[in-house]
Amino acid sequence: MDTFNRVDRMVVAGHRGAKKIWPENTALGFIEAIRLGCDLIETDLHFTKDKQIVLIHDFTLDRTTNATGVVEEHTLAELKKLDVCCKCADTKGFVGDANDPRYKNERILTLEEFLDLMKNEKVNLLIEFKGDNLELVDRTMEIFKTYRMAGRSTFTSFYVKLIEYLHDAYGVRTEGKLKRQLKDQQLFVDGPGGTYSKMYSVGLEMPEVTAENVAMLRSYGVHPWAWCPDTEEQVKKCIELGIEGITCNDPRPALKLIRGMNF
Repeated sequence: MDTFNRVDRMVVAGHRGAKKIWPENTALGFIEAIRLGCDLIETDLHFTKDKQIVLIHDFTLDRTTNATGVVEEHTLAELKKLDVCCKCADTKGFVGDANDPRYKNERILTLEEFLDLMKNEKVNLLIEFKGDNLELVDRTMEIFKTYRMAGRSTFTSFYVKLIEYLHDAYGVRTEGKLKRQLKDQQLFVDGPGGTYSKMYSVGLEMPEVTAENVAMLRSYGVHPWAWCPDTEEQVKKCIELGIEGITCNDPRPALKLIRGMNF
């Protein structure tokens, strides 16, 4: 199912599953976002101390687990012992019940566990690399090759270095950001054949969703996407400006307007 190349409707992606409704980057959250109607699932990757790849957004454990410290300073065995839902009520924007009994068995997922979960689901994937570690990219692409799932995935980063490496070394679909949002923008090459030419899409933060930016991206042949339109007003703005895909913390307003769903 190639949701990236749809022409009949805007693609709706669940951000870290759908982090406003369910605990982010959890198996439960991913599956519930798919059942809700998302076309695509977005998630984030980090190395562990023993070079395993795990799904967690932050560089530290403090916000979303019952532990503290840097993710990459913990082994996979240590991370697997953590409760990833105990603090979800304190997570910005989360509206679920942190004491929901369904959450008690949720643990930090490895990339392989995530792909096992997704392989039979009819959704595409949006994979974000945290940081600028090329070794993490190489190991990730080895795993995606084993699972034969790179073709239904797009890989995203805030680093020019990673976007160009993914495009040049692996030929995969990439999502980047506007030049001014990139963390190593000194590496950005302007003009035709430059950095934008190596991006399939650009994710615009809502304040950056303007007619001027959409037109600029299209002039380079780049698909305009947006994150995170979580209200009907924001979704309407994306529709009016011709945004092709949206990554949502709460997909319900988008699904209501685009699909006519009721929640």
